[in-house]
Amino acid sequence: MQKVLGVICLLSLTTNVYFILANQDSKKVGLPIATEGSQYSFLSPRIFSENQNNLIVNFVSLRKHMQQLSSQLSYKTSVYFEYLPTGASIGINEKNAFVPASLLKTPLAMGIYKHYESGELKPSDTIIMDDVSRDRGFGKLWKLKSGTIITVEQALNHLIRESDNTAQKLLLKKISTEEIDKVFDALDIPKVRDGDGEAVVTAKNYSSILRCLYLSCYLSKSNSNQLLQQLSQTEFNDKLPATIPSSIPVAHKIGEHPSMRNPEKSTFTDCGIIYVPKRPYILCVMVEADESTSTSTIASYSKIAFDYVQSYQ
Repeated sequence: MQKVLGVICLLSLTTNVYFILANQDSKKVGLPIATEGSQYSFLSPRIFSENQNNLIVNFVSLRKHMQQLSSQLSYKTSVYFEYLPTGASIGINEKNAFVPASLLKTPLAMGIYKHYESGELKPSDTIIMDDVSRDRGFGKLWKLKSGTIITVEQALNHLIRESDNTAQKLLLKKISTEEIDKVFDALDIPKVRDGDGEAVVTAKNYSSILRCLYLSCYLSKSNSNQLLQQLSQTEFNDKLPATIPSSIPVAHKIGEHPSMRNPEKSTFTDCGIIYVPKRPYILCVMVEADESTSTSTIASYSKIAFDYVQSYQ
């Protein structure tokens, strides 16, 4: 009997040693280890979400409604939608390119934050107001007297929340336009110009900037979060946020490029992240029309997307 027990103990010890060594080998080669809760190591954590209804992949109906709206329009548009929990996306004329105008203030802000992280700039660094930087197009900083001293942080707040043109020019004293190019290069966004030599961007490509902030792929987590929070506090709520309950944050950036020759050929854009609880998504809409038409068109696309995402079962 003692011999039998001895053999059993020896086999048990040998088996334990084998599994310990196998476990160590699997770590070395990066293989999944079968422990409690990790038996699906190769599968996405998304599919273990508590509420599977939030993992929407079926956007056929949303695409159809967006296409129906697009077919009724006689002017140039571009729409890109991306559902962030699953990465499913919809593009309507998404290859149409538009002048980004103030949309470029977001990568400029990212460049400023990048300089914070590298130590090349501090929020408390100062800028002196001058007549060359004065621009009445957007914002209120143009009202400052020449010689007035403001901080980089103050200028950045005006840039994001008011889309302040004077703040943009003042901040470009601290970093060059090459910093904007660095953001585009880091996200592999093509730098394209139209027939008039102006820089243009598509709705899909610009959405990469928002996705990058959401995933903190260029800036630190704290700076990405802060910039998105600032974008959720902008003064412009007549486009993407127009039909969305005020309780739902919308981190977005507008752009306007008026045409002096033909107002109906002006460009109006709004791109942002709509934070529907557990169902956040990106929506970027670009329109070439007069301001009133563009505003209502962007709001219409926003309502279609929001209604679908919120009501999906």
